[in-house]
Amino acid sequence: AVADVKSVIEAYKKSGLPADLVEVAKQREVAQAEFERNSISGLASTWSQALAVEHRTPDEDLNGLKAVTLDDVNRVLRTYYDQTTATVAISTPKEAAGSAFGGRQGEDNTVIPTEHTGLPAFAKRVLAELNVPESQIHPTLQTLPNGIKLIVVPSTITHTAVVRGEILGSAGIQDPPGKEGIDGIVDGLFQYGTTSYDRIAYQTELDKIAANVSAGKSFGLDVLSSSFDRGIALLADDELHPAFPQQAFDIVKRQTVGQLTGTVKSPDYKAQRALADALYPAGDPSRRTATPESAGAVTLDDVKAYYASTYRPDLTTIVVVGDVTPEHARTAIESSFGAWKADGPTPNVFPPAVPANKPTQAVIPATGRIQAEVTLGETIPLSYNDPDYPVLRLANTALSGGFYASLLFHDLRELHGYVYTVGSNVTGGRNRGTFTVDYGADPQNVSRAARLVVDDLTALQKKPLPADRLTRAKALVLGELPIRKESYEGLASQLIAYASTGRALDQDTREARAALAATPERVRAVMAKWIRPNGFVRIVVGPAGK
Repeated sequence: AVADVKSVIEAYKKSGLPADLVEVAKQREVAQAEFERNSISGLASTWSQALAVEHRTPDEDLNGLKAVTLDDVNRVLRTYYDQTTATVAISTPKEAAGSAFGGRQGEDNTVIPTEHTGLPAFAKRVLAELNVPESQIHPTLQTLPNGIKLIVVPSTITHTAVVRGEILGSAGIQDPPGKEGIDGIVDGLFQYGTTSYDRIAYQTELDKIAANVSAGKSFGLDVLSSSFDRGIALLADDELHPAFPQQAFDIVKRQTVGQLTGTVKSPDYKAQRALADALYPAGDPSRRTATPESAGAVTLDDVKAYYASTYRPDLTTIVVVGDVTPEHARTAIESSFGAWKADGPTPNVFPPAVPANKPTQAVIPATGRIQAEVTLGETIPLSYNDPDYPVLRLANTALSGGFYASLLFHDLRELHGYVYTVGSNVTGGRNRGTFTVDYGADPQNVSRAARLVVDDLTALQKKPLPADRLTRAKALVLGELPIRKESYEGLASQLIAYASTGRALDQDTREARAALAATPERVRAVMAKWIRPNGFVRIVVGPAGK
């Protein structure tokens, strides 16, 4: 293989690289330089690289890329690709009973703090003046005649457009009985061409406009704004007219079955199944799961029927962020997606409400692990539309947000040394939610840590959260507002999540205001209403807890 690679390079050094491939690579490099400016982190990285390493500006780099010629590329190839000085590394797997590490390294996680360090003056000022920043994002929402929700956020930071789409669905509700895993097989087939272009021809069309497309239940397009219309047309062709060739189906199905064969044996998978089975009643969608047998039962006809019934415009949300006007975006989307029609009434794909789970526990053995990974989980009958939802999330931030500043980390790690890491999470759906606490601990500390979690939660239900801890939690919640919108990608993902589930496009701002207004007593009351400290399912992966 190494010799083959070297021979290919030597042949290109003699004949020169193909002009069409060089042009495609050049256009994609130019496009990528534009896309890197679509986020704060990407822009910072671009400037750091240009200034600190190259002593240029990003614009100078971009202009340099545009000026590159075929002769330049061939000259560099012939000058600097010297096989006689190449270093070749080959990694060869072998059976080995031992480990590269000499042994377990101890960690002292029981250093108890002896004094409290106050905040510096500037931080105190910030915490004393918390407010919800005014959003600088002003999306437009339109519903097309076929039911597609279209959201557009114009931005002229770069000459690019980022398009993200989501078809709302639930595998647990929509997968046919005995065919669990069909959703993944369908998703995997979109890369194998359309009824208009085979796989290579389709990629050639994308190369002509330096665009990237992904298709499936979640789909997207990254394209220069000058090629927006053509990019949308290609995206729609893949999303609405997949070829679903038999040979590709056989490949994807075989890969899916092979992957599942390994997955179902893993401790983490078994832990996820044990948690779902303990939290939800028999017959609940969350208890359905793909297996090698169910995926192996899927036929190509099943795939086509599943696609026809679940890929619906009235379940679809499309977000466009970038150098495109709302009018232009609608015209392009309607032109390419307008003929897409749904058959029958819009299905309900939201899992139903469930009764409170019963407390139970399970241990999943994991050979070789010396630390236990623990999940404490319970169902909560809380919708993301409930006014208590943002307040409960604020309480959760106080519990585990901010590392050592959080209540659980302070008590379980800093004071008692029971855990190495700990986190908690509140999830809300249309009809139900969950509350979980996850931590890693030595086996002898599993139960001790669980008891301390219960004690902390019980205390929060009986006494209001201290004002300083609540203020820090509010600051963390408010600080997340701009961070989630720092990129075109992040903004699009957030808007899809809200619009596809019927929530307001400024839901994050509304929830932040509710969190900021929450009093210690309100937080206590919400914790007492929704959280059951003694209602946890405990799942331990690794050595059994003590």
